[in-house]
Amino acid sequence: MPSLQPDEISRYQRDGWVVPQWRLPAARVATMRAALDELLRRHPGVRPEKLVSAHVERAGNAADNGEGVRGVADLLHLAQDPEIVDLVASLVGEDVILWGAHGAAASTSTQRRTGVALRYMPATSHFDRSLRPADGKTGVAVNFAQRPLWLVKGRDVCGLNAFRVGHVA
Repeated sequence: MPSLQPDEISRYQRDGWVVPQWRLPAARVATMRAALDELLRRHPGVRPEKLVSAHVERAGNAADNGEGVRGVADLLHLAQDPEIVDLVASLVGEDVILWGAHGAAASTSTQRRTGVALRYMPATSHFDRSLRPADGKTGVAVNFAQRPLWLVKGRDVCGLNAFRVGHVA
C-alpha cells in the first residue's frame, strides 16, 4: 500500500493540504476521464464546479442525488479506493469517513481542468446534518441533511454519524 512521506505529512500538518508523490495508475486515470466525460454528458451546459456530490448517483427513485446532480459510480469507487483511503488515514487516523466529492473554484484556463476533490473526515468527528451552509460564490446548493456518508476504513468512533441517510434503499 502507498504511504505518504514524512515531508508530505509535515506539509499537511503545517499547511492543511498536500500533493502526494503517489499517482493513480494510467488505466485508472483513463477510467476516471471517461467518468468525467459521462458526468459532463449528463449535465450539458452546467459548469463543472457546480456538479456537487458527483460521486452519488441518486437516492431511491430520484432523478438526481438531492443536490441537482446525477452522479457517476466510478467517482465513488475512486473515493473508496483502499490506496487513497490509506493515504488519508496516514493524516487523519485509521478510522475514516467519506462525506463528499470535485468542489473547486471555476477554471480560468482555456483548457478543461480534470480533477476531483475527495472529502474525508476522521471518524472521531460528527457530521452535523443540522448545518445549513450558505450557497457560496458559486451558487451551489448543498443538502447536508440528506448527504450520504461512507465509513471507508475502521469504525465510527464518534458513534453519532448516520450512515443510512441519503443512500439508495
